[in-house]
Amino acid sequence: MNATADLGDVCKLLAEVRDRLDAHARPPAELLTRDDLAALLAVGVSTLDRLRAAGAIGPKSLDLSGVKWSRAEVLAWLAHRDRTGELLDADTWPAVWRAVRDRKPTR
Repeated sequence: MNATADLGDVCKLLAEVRDRLDAHARPPAELLTRDDLAALLAVGVSTLDRLRAAGAIGPKSLDLSGVKWSRAEVLAWLAHRDRTGELLDADTWPAVWRAVRDRKPTR
């Protein structure tokens, strides 16, 4: 191999490493996919689908190139549980979410 080919390979490798580092340095996506939400809940995607069909998933999904959820709403849902520690269902969660969003920040 000649030095020019080796330099080209090194440049390609450096560009690939830079792209991978950039990908990991980006902030998390604002929308969660089915896979993302299932991972957060530590369940499989098919279980997530069954829970969603049963009304057990509080946050409302959005249909944008597939089913997605707002990251902020899901994180709030995970933090605000009922008195027994259970997650709030689709019937109960919307009122709680409105109250959470409407709260004014404390100083």
